[in-house]
Amino acid sequence: MTIPDELRDVAQRLHREIVQHMSLYMFQAGAPAPHWYGRMLSELVLLLDGEEIEYLTGIRNDTDVEIIVFTKRLLLRSTATDLRGDDPTVVSTAWPRDSITSATISAEESVFSNRAFADWPGRIAVTLETKGVGKITLPLERPNGRDGDTALHGLFRSVLEQLRA
Repeated sequence: MTIPDELRDVAQRLHREIVQHMSLYMFQAGAPAPHWYGRMLSELVLLLDGEEIEYLTGIRNDTDVEIIVFTKRLLLRSTATDLRGDDPTVVSTAWPRDSITSATISAEESVFSNRAFADWPGRIAVTLETKGVGKITLPLERPNGRDGDTALHGLFRSVLEQLRA
Protein backbone atom coordinates (compact mmCIF):
# COMPACT_ATOMS: atom_id res chain seq x y z
CA MET A 1 0.00 0.00 0.00
CA THR A 2 1.37 3.40 -0.98
CA ILE A 3 0.69 6.16 1.52
CA PRO A 4 -0.34 9.47 -0.06
CA ASP A 5 2.10 12.33 0.48
CA GLU A 6 -0.54 14.36 2.32
CA LEU A 7 -0.83 11.62 4.98
CA ARG A 8 2.94 11.56 5.36
CA ASP A 9 2.82 15.34 5.90
CA VAL A 10 0.07 14.88 8.51
CA ALA A 11 2.19 12.22 10.26
CA GLN A 12 5.18 14.56 10.41
CA ARG A 13 3.09 17.46 11.75
CA LEU A 14 1.39 15.23 14.32
CA HIS A 15 4.75 13.83 15.46
CA ARG A 16 6.10 17.38 15.93
CA GLU A 17 3.01 18.35 17.95
CA ILE A 18 3.27 15.28 20.16
CA VAL A 19 6.95 15.90 20.87
CA GLN A 20 6.27 19.61 21.52
CA HIS A 21 3.31 19.06 23.87
CA MET A 22 4.50 16.11 25.87
CA SER A 23 7.17 17.24 28.31
CA LEU A 24 8.31 13.66 28.91
CA TYR A 25 10.49 12.62 26.01
CA MET A 26 9.10 9.65 24.10
CA PHE A 27 12.43 8.02 23.27
CA GLN A 28 16.16 8.59 23.63
CA ALA A 29 17.75 11.18 21.37
CA GLY A 30 19.23 9.57 18.27
CA ALA A 31 17.53 6.21 18.87
CA PRO A 32 14.82 4.99 16.50
CA ALA A 33 11.25 5.48 17.65
CA PRO A 34 9.75 2.42 19.31
CA HIS A 35 7.46 0.29 17.15
CA TRP A 36 4.46 0.96 19.42
CA TYR A 37 4.88 4.71 18.87
CA GLY A 38 4.97 4.29 15.11
CA ARG A 39 1.76 2.27 15.29
CA MET A 40 0.14 4.89 17.54
CA LEU A 41 1.13 7.67 15.16
CA SER A 42 -0.12 5.69 12.14
CA GLU A 43 -3.49 5.04 13.77
CA LEU A 44 -3.95 8.68 14.79
CA VAL A 45 -3.07 9.89 11.28
CA LEU A 46 -5.57 7.49 9.73
CA LEU A 47 -8.28 8.58 12.20
CA LEU A 48 -7.54 12.26 11.58
CA ASP A 49 -8.03 11.68 7.85
CA GLY A 50 -6.71 15.14 7.04
CA GLU A 51 -8.62 17.10 9.72
CA GLU A 52 -6.71 19.90 11.42
CA ILE A 53 -5.73 19.42 15.06
CA GLU A 54 -7.46 21.90 17.35
CA TYR A 55 -5.95 20.63 20.62
CA LEU A 56 -3.56 17.87 21.65
CA THR A 57 -2.55 16.64 25.08
CA GLY A 58 -0.77 13.58 26.31
CA ILE A 59 0.85 11.87 29.25
CA ARG A 60 3.38 9.11 29.68
CA ASN A 61 4.57 7.06 32.61
CA ASP A 62 6.87 4.03 32.66
CA THR A 63 4.26 1.62 31.34
CA ASP A 64 1.57 3.63 29.50
CA VAL A 65 1.03 6.52 27.11
CA GLU A 66 -2.23 8.34 26.41
CA ILE A 67 -2.77 10.97 23.73
CA ILE A 68 -6.00 12.88 23.20
CA VAL A 69 -6.60 14.94 20.06
CA PHE A 70 -9.50 17.24 19.24
CA THR A 71 -10.49 18.44 15.80
CA LYS A 72 -13.56 20.52 14.93
CA ARG A 73 -15.55 17.29 14.43
CA LEU A 74 -13.71 14.52 16.27
CA LEU A 75 -12.34 13.48 19.64
CA LEU A 76 -9.51 10.94 19.34
CA ARG A 77 -7.94 8.89 22.11
CA SER A 78 -4.92 6.68 21.61
CA THR A 79 -3.38 4.56 24.34
CA ALA A 80 -0.32 2.36 24.45
CA THR A 81 -0.10 0.02 27.43
CA ASP A 82 2.42 -2.49 28.74
CA LEU A 83 5.35 -0.53 27.30
CA ARG A 84 7.85 -2.64 29.23
CA GLY A 85 6.47 -5.85 27.76
CA ASP A 86 7.42 -7.53 24.50
CA ASP A 87 4.26 -6.51 22.65
CA PRO A 88 2.68 -3.26 23.90
CA THR A 89 -1.01 -2.84 23.14
CA VAL A 90 -2.01 0.21 21.09
CA VAL A 91 -5.68 1.20 20.82
CA SER A 92 -6.83 4.31 18.94
CA THR A 93 -10.48 5.35 18.76
CA ALA A 94 -12.45 8.28 17.31
CA TRP A 95 -15.75 9.71 18.57
CA PRO A 96 -17.80 12.58 17.20
CA ARG A 97 -17.20 15.87 19.01
CA ASP A 98 -20.92 16.09 19.70
CA SER A 99 -20.48 13.19 22.14
CA ILE A 100 -19.42 15.88 24.64
CA THR A 101 -22.38 16.48 26.96
CA SER A 102 -20.94 18.97 29.47
CA ALA A 103 -17.85 20.99 30.30
CA THR A 104 -16.50 22.15 33.65
CA ILE A 105 -13.62 24.60 34.07
CA SER A 106 -11.38 25.23 37.05
CA ALA A 107 -9.33 28.45 37.19
CA GLU A 108 -6.26 28.83 39.36
CA GLU A 109 -6.55 32.58 39.94
CA SER A 110 -9.24 34.96 41.11
CA VAL A 111 -10.27 37.74 38.77
CA PHE A 112 -9.38 40.15 41.61
CA SER A 113 -6.00 38.72 42.62
CA ASN A 114 -3.70 39.98 39.86
CA ARG A 115 -2.60 43.41 38.84
CA ALA A 116 -4.24 44.38 35.58
CA PHE A 117 -5.23 40.75 34.92
CA ALA A 118 -1.59 39.95 34.03
CA ASP A 119 -1.83 36.28 34.98
CA TRP A 120 -5.58 35.84 35.09
CA PRO A 121 -7.10 33.26 34.95
CA GLY A 122 -3.82 31.41 35.62
CA ARG A 123 -3.66 27.72 34.94
CA ILE A 124 -6.96 26.14 33.97
CA ALA A 125 -8.26 22.59 33.91
CA VAL A 126 -11.24 21.45 31.85
CA THR A 127 -13.32 18.38 32.58
CA LEU A 128 -15.52 17.06 29.79
CA GLU A 129 -18.32 14.55 30.21
CA THR A 130 -18.79 12.49 27.07
CA LYS A 131 -20.95 9.71 25.74
CA GLY A 132 -18.70 6.76 24.97
CA VAL A 133 -15.46 8.12 26.41
CA GLY A 134 -16.56 9.00 29.94
CA LYS A 135 -14.97 11.84 31.89
CA ILE A 136 -11.81 13.46 30.51
CA THR A 137 -9.83 16.05 32.48
CA LEU A 138 -7.53 18.23 30.40
CA PRO A 139 -4.69 18.76 30.15
CA LEU A 140 -3.53 15.21 30.77
CA GLU A 141 -0.16 16.64 31.74
CA ARG A 142 0.51 20.26 32.73
CA PRO A 143 2.24 21.98 29.79
CA ASN A 144 5.34 24.09 30.16
CA GLY A 145 4.63 27.77 29.68
CA ARG A 146 1.43 29.59 28.76
CA ASP A 147 0.96 28.19 25.24
CA GLY A 148 -0.74 25.05 26.54
CA ASP A 149 -3.18 27.10 28.62
CA THR A 150 -3.96 29.30 25.63
CA ALA A 151 -4.68 26.23 23.48
CA LEU A 152 -6.83 24.67 26.23
CA HIS A 153 -8.80 27.91 26.64
CA GLY A 154 -9.38 27.93 22.88
CA LEU A 155 -10.69 24.37 23.04
CA PHE A 156 -12.93 25.24 25.99
CA ARG A 157 -14.47 28.15 24.07
CA SER A 158 -14.99 25.87 21.06
CA VAL A 159 -16.68 23.24 23.24
CA LEU A 160 -18.94 25.91 24.80
CA GLU A 161 -19.99 27.04 21.33
CA GLN A 162 -20.74 23.44 20.44
CA LEU A 163 -22.81 22.95 23.63
CA ARG A 164 -24.80 26.10 22.83
CA ALA A 165 -25.80 24.74 19.40
